[in-house]
Amino acid sequence: WLRPAHFPALFPEVFWGDTPGFDCLLGNPPWEKSTVSKHDWWCQHIPGIRALPVGEMNRAISESALEQPHLSSTFEREVSKSQNYAEVLKNGPFDLGRGNTDLYQAFSWRFWQLARSAGFIGVVLPRSALQGKGSEPWRKEILDKGAFSDVSVLLNNSGWVFEDIHFSYTITLCSIHKILEESKALWLNGPIKSEFAFNNSKPVEIPIQEFKQWSNSCAFPNIPSSEALQVFRKFHLLPGISAIDAKSIMASRPDHPAPTIPPRPSRPDHVLLRNFTQHSTNIISSSTCQRVRCFSRQTQVQRHDFPKSVASLRGKVI
Repeated sequence: WLRPAHFPALFPEVFWGDTPGFDCLLGNPPWEKSTVSKHDWWCQHIPGIRALPVGEMNRAISESALEQPHLSSTFEREVSKSQNYAEVLKNGPFDLGRGNTDLYQAFSWRFWQLARSAGFIGVVLPRSALQGKGSEPWRKEILDKGAFSDVSVLLNNSGWVFEDIHFSYTITLCSIHKILEESKALWLNGPIKSEFAFNNSKPVEIPIQEFKQWSNSCAFPNIPSSEALQVFRKFHLLPGISAIDAKSIMASRPDHPAPTIPPRPSRPDHVLLRNFTQHSTNIISSSTCQRVRCFSRQTQVQRHDFPKSVASLRGKVI
């Protein structure tokens, strides 16, 4: 069951005044989706089916649903409950984007709403919060009305960050400052692979205007190292191909105009092979090539003897 809470009623001393809201919020929201995956749910209740091919897995699930109707009823209740959760989240005051709703998206918006002006937020989020389409409105809101004071990307190798989270997960530590003006820069740190590297790491300051040019969705790029980040930044400072004048590239010298490219001639159905061996610019139609191949097969000409056979066809139409 949902247990709604009205924070001004729970913490009146925080929300009554000229600057309502918390000075600082720290959170590690749940990362679960508001939907129930059929395969994931049944794999937790039927040992050994996760390694099966999809077809065999589906058959095993169907057989178990018939043999154990109580499991089937429990699954249906879980699906119904998750659909109710998703409907509540989608109809809430936050823009959660399209697709399946992740719970951390709603928590992230709630943290932002509960912080007072000039307040601070520290939150643990998955990498998709900085890259996914569903979190795009949240990222843009922070960049327009706040700042990412620090974004540290951690690779959970050997579980050095969280032992109970899979070692392949990427975790982000986001420090957010809720200021009343557009931020001038953000600080990006990582990816970090160990506690020692984390203690000795230094975030890179990136101007907001530069960051917004990286993508239309304000997504944080997946950069493998700090050195790669520098290369990435230099790459994006260069003009795109569409912004370069093609004539300026084709011009050999500044005092000579760019050469004009003549229109491509139409290919005839039959091509005369008179000067085929002397000139390499002759155009051979596809139909001619097919006929030459047929001729080669009929005369049993090997691949390495093909130029000699073509030379013998001088002045003839195939």
